Amino acid sequence: MTIGGTTSATNAGTYTATFTLNSNYRWADGTTSNLDVNWTINKAAGTLTVSPTSVALDGDNYSAGVKVTITRPGDGAISYSLSGLTLSLSGNVLTIKGDGSTAISSTTITIKVAAGTNYTAPSNKTVTVTASYWEWGSETAVGDAKWWAGLKTWAAK
Repeated sequence: MTIGGTTSATNAGTYTATFTLNSNYRWADGTTSNLDVNWTINKAAGTLTVSPTSVALDGDNYSAGVKVTITRPGDGAISYSLSGLTLSLSGNVLTIKGDGSTAISSTTITIKVAAGTNYTAPSNKTVTVTASYWEWGSETAVGDAKWWAGLKTWAAK
């Protein structure tokens, strides 16, 4: 007999191999027709990691942004959701930028990866973002103290 169809593959999916008898041969049931056999490669379980999982934006890094590395096997599309910050994805690096004035006590970016050719979609991961910027005083004792504390922190860097 000869074997044809798809007899070798590397990507997940269902394939068909075809067995063809040589002349003067029969299958055990007496038939001589080609025999198609389906075989499958299953997708592996997808994984997702993000590093770091918490970032802080401040007066020194808000415009350049903070980079978060997203690691996953395969080719599943990376997506993210959040409003209020500027986010950009280049390959597997998400850059998070602030506006330099809007403080954020804590917000969460959700990172998702879709199923790819050979991997299932993993569970989502999150990155927590805070943003604090140097503020001018508000002509009050508290405002002026905050301004001087911000100046002291900035000068110490």
